[in-house]
Amino acid sequence: GIPCVFYTALYGSFYEGEKDGEQYEIAIPHTGELEALMKTRAYHAYGEQYEYWDDPNIVGWTRVGVEDKPNSGCAVLMSNRDGGEKRMSLGAHNAGKKMIGHFDETPTEIQLDENGEGNFTVRAGKVNVWVFA
Repeated sequence: GIPCVFYTALYGSFYEGEKDGEQYEIAIPHTGELEALMKTRAYHAYGEQYEYWDDPNIVGWTRVGVEDKPNSGCAVLMSNRDGGEKRMSLGAHNAGKKMIGHFDETPTEIQLDENGEGNFTVRAGKVNVWVFA
């Protein structure tokens, strides 16, 4: 499908609303994270996708990249509870390549093994995205 991004999610919003006769201030701040995720998707999310649904609280997927877009491909992990780790593959053609996780407090680097697999981590309630270094 084609992703749909709402204006408020990207730019934030501040307004007043009424409920039960009371006025409330509503604040949805702009954090910049969504814009960074959109750019990462645009530049790196190419190729065949593999999904990892083996944990109800941590889901992941990889996009293995395509030849005509150098350094395309990525790995994504999302948690809605505790943090954790998942072993995922980006294909044997990516064996030995290094990847950097960009959405963690401290960027993490991993090197894929001879099969193009690596152990990817995510903090509790967060998302982390790795792209090729």
